Amino acid sequence: MAKTSKEKIPLDMILDDIRNHKFAPLYFFYGQEDFLIDEVADALVANAVDSASRQFNLDIIHGNDIEGKDIVSLASSFPMMGERRVVIVRDFERTTELDPFLSYIEHPSPSTSLFLAAAKVDMRKKVYAYLKQHAIGGEVVPLREYEIPSWVQRRAAAIGTHIAPEAAEILLTYVGTSLRELNNELEKLFIAVGSKAKIETSDVQSIVGMSREFSIFELTRAVGEKNLSKALSICARMIDVGEAPAGMVAMLARHFGILWRLHQLNAERVIPAEMAKKVGVHPYFLKEYLEHLKHYSRSAVEDALLTLTRADEQLKTSSGDPHVVMDILLFEIAGSRSVRSTSIPA
Repeated sequence: MAKTSKEKIPLDMILDDIRNHKFAPLYFFYGQEDFLIDEVADALVANAVDSASRQFNLDIIHGNDIEGKDIVSLASSFPMMGERRVVIVRDFERTTELDPFLSYIEHPSPSTSLFLAAAKVDMRKKVYAYLKQHAIGGEVVPLREYEIPSWVQRRAAAIGTHIAPEAAEILLTYVGTSLRELNNELEKLFIAVGSKAKIETSDVQSIVGMSREFSIFELTRAVGEKNLSKALSICARMIDVGEAPAGMVAMLARHFGILWRLHQLNAERVIPAEMAKKVGVHPYFLKEYLEHLKHYSRSAVEDALLTLTRADEQLKTSSGDPHVVMDILLFEIAGSRSVRSTSIPA
């Protein structure tokens, strides 16, 4: 059985234990990265409960449908036709009447693995103090952007394929930082490449890129190149198919944030190889960012960031037409035909 400790155990180690059939009686995870939490829950179900006995030994419930005493009752039941029960409680923060549950946390059933998942919790409450003391798990925070390409490579290996590092970087650029969406695209790529040993850059560009012709990647590129007509067309199509304008503004702000930092590094005469590290982008993409600097002086980048901030506030506080807000935004940022060159180190 996996040990219980006050110290936070890395997620990979918890998954390894579960896959090696070393189960803990109590797991508690909370945070906004629900894909990683779901991954642990799925691994627990797959490894701890035999498929033939799941109708007897697996319960998946939501916190707003259950009270603390009901969790105790489910978790205290003995397994039938199998060695272990698994009880998963999603949205645990919505569970009421938790006082009867506190004693169970201290002495959980050894033949049950109780898995509690929550989005946001108030750690001042007694139940969470108890869980922090006795349960395996902890907070699961979103990965930093620079950590995601490595995660993509590990995830590819987990589903039975390999992906080149450059291809992982490009996939991140096309899809964004949602691990769930990245996983979905990886599974599509796995099917599409068939018997190929590795997913290459060309596979991502042809398979994922084609399906995302009107993507945030293409929008930021059009804006970076000051191709206003293309930017307007892409933006309109993205909104029409359901993309959130606020998310588009956030990604454009990220793009201009990188340009602002590159201006600073350029003034400090930092070489391109070091620039890539300092701004957290793959060297593969640095050349394109440096090309965009030729279209935006430092003051123009600062103006763009202010314009994006105003648009973000408008989108979140106004009932106005998002098409109009985004069109005005793009006109203000990319509408000028003047090009101010910036000296780029060779």
